[in-house]
Amino acid sequence: MQLLPRLFFLRAIVSIFIFATVGSTLSSQTLAQQPSQQTPIETEDENAIQLKTTWDKAVSALAYKIAAAVKPAKTVSLEVKNKSSLDAESVASVRKAFTQYLVALHLKIEPDVSGVRHIEITLSESNSEYVWVAEVGLAESEQVVMVSVRKENNDVSNATNVTLTVQRNLLKTQNAPFLDFSKHDVSAGRVSLWTILEAGELKNYGDVAPIPQIHVSRDPRGRLSVSEAGQVEAQVGGIRCASTAGGLIDCSSPDSSQNWAFAGGWESAYVLGRNYFAGLTSDTTRLTGNLPQFFSAAPLVLDHGTFWILTELDGKARFYESPANSAATFSGWGDDIATITTTCDPGWHVLVTGTGDWTQRDQIQVYDLKNHQALANGPPLEFSGPVLALWPSEDGKTVRVVSRNLQTGKYEASIVSVSCGD
Repeated sequence: MQLLPRLFFLRAIVSIFIFATVGSTLSSQTLAQQPSQQTPIETEDENAIQLKTTWDKAVSALAYKIAAAVKPAKTVSLEVKNKSSLDAESVASVRKAFTQYLVALHLKIEPDVSGVRHIEITLSESNSEYVWVAEVGLAESEQVVMVSVRKENNDVSNATNVTLTVQRNLLKTQNAPFLDFSKHDVSAGRVSLWTILEAGELKNYGDVAPIPQIHVSRDPRGRLSVSEAGQVEAQVGGIRCASTAGGLIDCSSPDSSQNWAFAGGWESAYVLGRNYFAGLTSDTTRLTGNLPQFFSAAPLVLDHGTFWILTELDGKARFYESPANSAATFSGWGDDIATITTTCDPGWHVLVTGTGDWTQRDQIQVYDLKNHQALANGPPLEFSGPVLALWPSEDGKTVRVVSRNLQTGKYEASIVSVSCGD
C-alpha cells in the first residue's frame, strides 16, 4: 500500500523537472526575441529577405521609431508609397522588410480599418540619398518619423560631384539702415519700383507709412513680402503691416504682438525688445509640438511634412525631425541661414553666414545636407562687412541679403543665388 504514494511522488518530481526545463528554454527564446535598441532587430522568418546593409539598418531604425510612436497600440495597418527611383522589386523587398521588423517588435499588421492605427511609409529621395518617412496616424494627431540612406556609388548621378558657387547681384545702396526690400520691374524692366522696410517706416513705391513701435530693439528684425499683384505685407518685431484695397498701409496695434508666419503652417512669437524668436509651433501640421528659441529657421519642405534647421541661442544650429530631439547639430555657423534649391543638384542646400560681429567682414557659405551631415560645397562668398539679414525668396531659388559695407558705411541690398560650377 506504500507503492501508490511513491509513484505519485516520483511522477511529481519528473513533472517539475520537465516544466522547469521547458520553462527555461521558453524564457531564453523570449529574451532572444526581444529587440535591443543598440542592434538591428533579429527576425526568425525563414523567408526573411536580404537587403543591402545600409538599407537593412535604415529599415530597422525606422521600425524602432514607428513602434515607439504607436505605443501602446498593438495592431496597425501598413502602406508603402514609392516616390523615388527604386524599381518595383526593390520597393516590394523594402515593404516586406518593414513588415518583418514591425512584427518582430510585437506589432500585428492588419488591413486599414476603423480602430487600427495606420502607418504610411513614403520612399522618396534626393540626388545623394534615399529619404524614408513614416506618418503614424493617431487618434489625437499624426506623428512623423524618418531616416535617410546614403546611396551607393552606382546609385548616385554625376550631379552630386558638382561644385556650387554662391553669386551676388548688388541692387541698391543707401545711407539709412533697412531690414528688408523688394524690387518690382515694370515697363519691360526700364523702371524699378522699390519697397523698403525700415525699423520705423515702410516705403512703398514712394509712399511712406510709419510703423509704431513700443518695444524697440537695438538689433531689430523685419521681413517683407510683396505679391505679384503688389499686395504688401511686413513684420517688424511684434508689429504686422499690410496694404489695404485702397493701397494704404495698415499696421497692427503695438499693444498686441503678432506672431510671425513661417513655411509649412508654422509660426512663432517674436521676443519683444530682443532679436530672436520664442520658438516655432504648429497646431495644424503633422510634426506637432514646439521647437526651441532661435535666431533664424531654414525649412526642408517635403510632400510628407516640413522639417527645420534652427540657429539657436547657444551658438549652434540643429536639425529637427521632431520637436522632442534634434537629429543633428552643426557648429561654426552664424545666426542667419536659409535653404535654397539649385537646378544642377536636387539635394538639400543651406546658405549660412559667418560668425563675426557688426565690426567684421562676413561671408555666405553653401552647404550640402546629406545623411544628417552638412558638407561645405565650393568657396564662400565674401562681403565687405556684416550680413544683417538673409531672407529666402518665395520660389526658394534665391535669397535677399541686407549687408553693410564697412568701407563706405552704406547699407546694401543684394540678391544671392547658387550656380553650378565655377
